[in-house]
Amino acid sequence: MRVSSDSQLASTEASNARLLQLDGLRAIAALAVVFFHYTTRYDEVLVHQSPLLFGFSGGYLGVQLFFAISGFVIFMTLEHAKRPSDFVFSRFSRLFPTYWVAVLVTWGITIALPLPGNVRSPGEVLANLTMVHEQFGVRSVDGAYWSLGIEIIFYLWMLFLACLGGLRRPTWVLIGWLSVSLLDAGGMHWIGRGLPYAMSRILLLEWIAWFALGMLVYGYWRHQRRGRLELLALFLAWAVIVVREPVMHWLVAAAVPWLLVLAASDRLAFASLRPLVWVGALSYPLYLIHEQLGWLGMHRMQSLGVPVPLTMMISLAMSLVLALALHRLVEVPCTAILRRWWSARRKSPPAQLARSSSPLFAASLVLAVLFTFSVGGWASHQWQRSKARIDVAVRDWPPEATPCKVTPHSGAKVLLIMGQSNAGSHALVPTGDKPASLAIDLFTLGRCGRISDPLPGTTGEGRSVWTALAPLLPSEEGEEWVLSVLAVGGTSMEQWVASSPLRKMLEKHLADLNREGLKPSAVLWQHGEADSLKGTPAKNYLQGLSALRAMLDSSGIDAPLYVARSTYCRTSGSGAIGRALDRFFASGSEMRILQGPNFDLTAPSDRWDRCHFHEQGREQAARRWAQTLFDGNYRQ
Repeated sequence: MRVSSDSQLASTEASNARLLQLDGLRAIAALAVVFFHYTTRYDEVLVHQSPLLFGFSGGYLGVQLFFAISGFVIFMTLEHAKRPSDFVFSRFSRLFPTYWVAVLVTWGITIALPLPGNVRSPGEVLANLTMVHEQFGVRSVDGAYWSLGIEIIFYLWMLFLACLGGLRRPTWVLIGWLSVSLLDAGGMHWIGRGLPYAMSRILLLEWIAWFALGMLVYGYWRHQRRGRLELLALFLAWAVIVVREPVMHWLVAAAVPWLLVLAASDRLAFASLRPLVWVGALSYPLYLIHEQLGWLGMHRMQSLGVPVPLTMMISLAMSLVLALALHRLVEVPCTAILRRWWSARRKSPPAQLARSSSPLFAASLVLAVLFTFSVGGWASHQWQRSKARIDVAVRDWPPEATPCKVTPHSGAKVLLIMGQSNAGSHALVPTGDKPASLAIDLFTLGRCGRISDPLPGTTGEGRSVWTALAPLLPSEEGEEWVLSVLAVGGTSMEQWVASSPLRKMLEKHLADLNREGLKPSAVLWQHGEADSLKGTPAKNYLQGLSALRAMLDSSGIDAPLYVARSTYCRTSGSGAIGRALDRFFASGSEMRILQGPNFDLTAPSDRWDRCHFHEQGREQAARRWAQTLFDGNYRQ
């Protein structure tokens, strides 16, 4: 069976309508992913300027449909190939020229219209050109590229199995593969242990069930494989998805085989609609080009006040135009030119792929590449685990520190303060200023004492907001206050709540408070600049807040958590975290996470370096915290 591309399958037994219906399914998958990225995913990362009236949270399942279609199509490509090199060149000519142009176009536009976190270095771009960059921990130029590396590994496995003759009995191969995936998932689910991460990744255990659905449908349609073994493999694929994935995926997995059977049999009439067929022909370049460029367009338009739904439609239209240009100017001509050149070099008719004279050579080559990917997958996993690691170097107590006036268990009111540089000792020290001895007690690093700026338990050599807050604290006769501060400059939310030295320091800090009987009456969180600068998805930041709240609860601290909007540092970035916080507080969904001061309103006029407070900004920040905590009932 011959194929010219994945978007136009050709077979001596396939009608034009049948091919159109497979393209129609590709269009549905591509549009589902596009609408997911433009509605739900954009809102998770950059946050729409106004709440969405609708979403498409299940649209990401279009990728799973793509995987199933790849499983169906892969046999057509293998049956057409005469040599291992024919298969490799077929996949290369189909995928890489369009992909390379899409990478360079997207990179150029992100440089022209930068947002925090979306610009990649030249080295990262070069790594992206391999299509397997994420295996080595390299960030994608466009987030949609993650699935392409999965496809490449799948193609290599299919080539390896074909060279060794394993695809003569594909059902047995699938039963074995799916069984390993099911055992791995079951081990993770029931005993908390599965196969090593790199092995699981290289074996595609998370994704093989979706590819298997397409492969089984192809065997059913093309070779009439409809026996008990095929039924067993089908139920194994469904079982893997049930154990590994959420309920919504089960429904899609149940529907996918029937959709493919109907499309392959020319009985899925709606998939023949001309608009779907047209989009189906553009599905690959549309997938490559839509996310990052669509987001940039939506962000710019929404910042100018264009209604959110209109920005989505305009971005979709622009993406379709770019996809059409890539299809006509790159995909079609490059594929045709490269394949004509290859055909001219391969005029002799050798044996079929599985009976080729070089299966062992090809299999060895594929194994070497897969081994390289596995090493890359392991390296990527280690890199991801190490991202949250930092060297925590906060200021310790000086030898001359004055002991606390209050004693543990004295009933003093405690403010627990956490965050990054603007919660630390990074405020500008006025010229000629000498730190004053403050009538405020500080508990940090397991000790209690009186100290002036710069505060122990913080980074920075300057002054802090909290020594300006101390004189504003309300005080009745006999009432004492204790500040408990832990602030590390440049830290992300992930470093506070994920496994890292900083989290361990925070856990010890909370345990020390509990040991000394110092129960916070309020928790102050001034943080967000680092995450805004690096482009942390807004959804991830909110999840971090929930994790922080859970840490406090597990330490017996039920005091309200006041969260400042403090995301400005030399740039306002995309504003996503600030918008997400505003929407979160407006929803009132978590009564123990409360809105703190908004320090972005006056930035950068209150900063000495467009990031950290100068003296007036420090004093103003202290008054804002006092207003938030005491509603005007503080010392003026």
